[in-house]
Amino acid sequence: MNKPLVTSLIPTYRRPNLLKRAIKSILRNQSVPICVQVLDNCSEDETCSVVSAFQQHDNRVKYFRHSENIGAVANFVSALDFVKTPYFSLLSDDDIVMPQFYEKACECLDGEPNVMFVLLKCLYVDESLHVKSILSKNIKFGINYPPEGFWEMFKFGPRTWTAIVFRSSILENNRPEVSLSGCFDMDFLFRLAAKYPYAAINHVGAAYVCRTDSYSGTSSNVVNDIGGRLMLYKRISNLSDIPADIEKKTIYCLRRGYRRRLLQIGMDQLLKIDRENLAKTIYTLEKHGNNYTSSMLRLLMICYPWSFPFIQFWKTKEKLKGIRHLANPRELKIWEKKLKYYASEL
Repeated sequence: MNKPLVTSLIPTYRRPNLLKRAIKSILRNQSVPICVQVLDNCSEDETCSVVSAFQQHDNRVKYFRHSENIGAVANFVSALDFVKTPYFSLLSDDDIVMPQFYEKACECLDGEPNVMFVLLKCLYVDESLHVKSILSKNIKFGINYPPEGFWEMFKFGPRTWTAIVFRSSILENNRPEVSLSGCFDMDFLFRLAAKYPYAAINHVGAAYVCRTDSYSGTSSNVVNDIGGRLMLYKRISNLSDIPADIEKKTIYCLRRGYRRRLLQIGMDQLLKIDRENLAKTIYTLEKHGNNYTSSMLRLLMICYPWSFPFIQFWKTKEKLKGIRHLANPRELKIWEKKLKYYASEL
């Protein structure tokens, strides 16, 4: 085997079948020398045997198992200690790498020594592989320089690193912060975009799978992420490379988006009459500085029988509003068909 050029890091926990699909999708990128490093967060299932089956006929697959469960975020951060190649990528165990992902990214990194990472378009899909949107579809393709590149990343880029390949030298002075919890990947990408040039390529590189049982897909984790959110805003305000107006717009948009997510979670809990978790959501909204929204939820919680029609109307309105920002529905259907066919072969 040629000396690996890219380390593909896959932190995993108790998803052996999905892990098998993820590894197969990476190994299909034959044109670039790759090694796959699996970081098992102390799974007590057949995860080890799944990886061993790959290792028997492919020495590109490596395996490390933690002696105890250190948490999802800490597992991702610890994976970076295993990077020994010029480039690396981070992939969740349920995601899928698309053809030519590493080829396109490495070609750009080899030809542009000042570019510190390369991002490709990313399919945002549910666990049934229905394509909901295409991330980074509207970003400026080519090389983006700070500070404009920071705003491009925030406004049009991904909130995940699934379809990104990084130059390993970036880790000398930059590491994700575990204490940021569910915001640790956003913070990492924003800080890099504020300091370094990066390239965006008009090619679909991967599929990010949003599952209901994932960290970011669980309502309780979104509510509990208030501490990480507040720390994220503080860290963005301390970015010396970003003009004050861009910094303020970024924090304003992040706050608004998080409040809307909390409101939607509150609406769902109202429909389920989940008063305990609803009270926690209201408290989080107040802590985040939105007393008007929390007061509205309090009122609806007290008078919930008549509030059901209002809740359903609001949710429908928000859904239609979100659809307007998606890619062309026909384009999504085409990519969904391609993705399902590709996944069926893995």
